Amino acid sequence: MAKTNLNHRFLIEHNGQFVSNLSDTETANLTANREEKYPVNMGDRDHAAVFTLQNGLLLSNNDVTLLVLGRWIQEESTTFNPLPMYWASQFDKVKSVQYMGNGDDVQLESFGMLVALIKH
Repeated sequence: MAKTNLNHRFLIEHNGQFVSNLSDTETANLTANREEKYPVNMGDRDHAAVFTLQNGLLLSNNDVTLLVLGRWIQEESTTFNPLPMYWASQFDKVKSVQYMGNGDDVQLESFGMLVALIKH
């Protein structure tokens, strides 16, 4: 059975860095469809985005709108390098994800690399 839903909120961490929230301007550009996607920036925990995992979608509500995070669905897969992750407002533009593990040892496995999920 695919593991595509988590019942708690979490932060995404990779090598000591966290997925950062988008700025208000970037969020507005996504929601107005002036931009299709924004690349993910990594930063410290104080600026980390808070996520839920629902039906394989990494969702984050940044007080303006609900955004989705993931690998761009139209990019070609490669076995050598992980593909970048993007923010989008259109949920059908990113690939769905699954997690592995249980309890406090949960990791995403769908980005071509493992990233840890830290309960928020």
